Amino acid sequence: MAKLPAELAELQDKEFVLPAYEERSLVNLAATVLELFGGRAPHPPLPRGLLPELDGVRKVVLLVVDSLGWERFLPLLEDKSLIFRRLAQEGKLAQLTSVFPSTTTSALATLASALAPEEHGLLGYRLYLRELGLVANMLRLSPEGLRRPDTLLEMGLSLRRLFTFRTIYERLAPRGVRSLALIRVIFRGSGFSRLLYRGAEEVPFAASSDMCVQLRKLLELYPEERLLIGAYWDAVDTIGHLWGPAQEELEAEVRQLAYSLEREFFARLSPKAARGTLVLICADHGQVEVRPEDAFRITRYPKLRRSLLLPPTGDFRASYLHLRQGELGPIKRYLQGRRFQEKLVVVESSEALAGGLFGPEGAMPEGFLPRIGDLLLLARSRGFIFYPYEGPLLRGYHGGLSREEMLVPLLALRLG
Repeated sequence: MAKLPAELAELQDKEFVLPAYEERSLVNLAATVLELFGGRAPHPPLPRGLLPELDGVRKVVLLVVDSLGWERFLPLLEDKSLIFRRLAQEGKLAQLTSVFPSTTTSALATLASALAPEEHGLLGYRLYLRELGLVANMLRLSPEGLRRPDTLLEMGLSLRRLFTFRTIYERLAPRGVRSLALIRVIFRGSGFSRLLYRGAEEVPFAASSDMCVQLRKLLELYPEERLLIGAYWDAVDTIGHLWGPAQEELEAEVRQLAYSLEREFFARLSPKAARGTLVLICADHGQVEVRPEDAFRITRYPKLRRSLLLPPTGDFRASYLHLRQGELGPIKRYLQGRRFQEKLVVVESSEALAGGLFGPEGAMPEGFLPRIGDLLLLARSRGFIFYPYEGPLLRGYHGGLSREEMLVPLLALRLG
């Protein structure tokens, strides 16, 4: 990794966890999946010691549990009633890092493409798209403020124009690999799902229960084929946002998922379907339980507000500022003052990029550069960066560099 900005280097391993793009991140997990089927990955795969025996693997199930970070997952291993403990004992449990920003759009795009954020360009929840001259919500693919999803597509936007990467499903199809994507029915057909799962056959589901049934049925349906099944479960993230990631509501949802995995998938899977199957269960990121009193409210600071060309973009724990000409130096010094030191870490976006925060190369296509603005604001402790976009304040956020956000589990189990 290139030289880190001093603001990040002094907090590395103390308060911040940086992406381990070289060998132990989601980028490397996606590279492992690609290489298992003979594809060529642009980044190194995971070290073999983190995985079970891979010889003879013909089928891979990759289940992503949104927001189930390492800090929340680890205590669950003490519960003998949950299948996670047995899976860790029979397979391999590893600690990986998310990507930066540690948010769903960036992490899922990495898992779908085997590319770092600097390469695939999905660099946050909200992004300034200079090509269109607007701030867009990247999950909804609509201009920020419009609740209707996929408005950008209705306006004639081509996804290939903004995001040119090929998915791992597209890359594996010529190698004779059948790819299937389990997509929750409320997301099926959305622009974001079509972006992530290009090249895969979509299979709808409604809840964790029928998701696990469908995983089993698909393995039973194609017992001899080379098969890649991707599945994504969002409820843990939603509950963490609503109630807070440290609350019992989140743990209750994880228990429900564990029950369905045990009873509807593992216990009923036939030996024939299990043979040659590798199951990978991971998270895209974790969450931090925030405190409203620790919020950095941008609209309270007229000097900062007047310097902005656009509303802040990115995420609540890692925001990009797009500044008026000549304001970079003055605003950086202003935000690095003693007044804000306990709330924020402030880094020039170009220095964060060159230091390898968005990927190991420290560079990105010129067309993506406007998406990260001039300054990067990172929230510290349990704070967050607030600008009055639509929607209520939540109790859990992510996107930043804390241990809670950046460290994720990987459970890997070879079946049959």
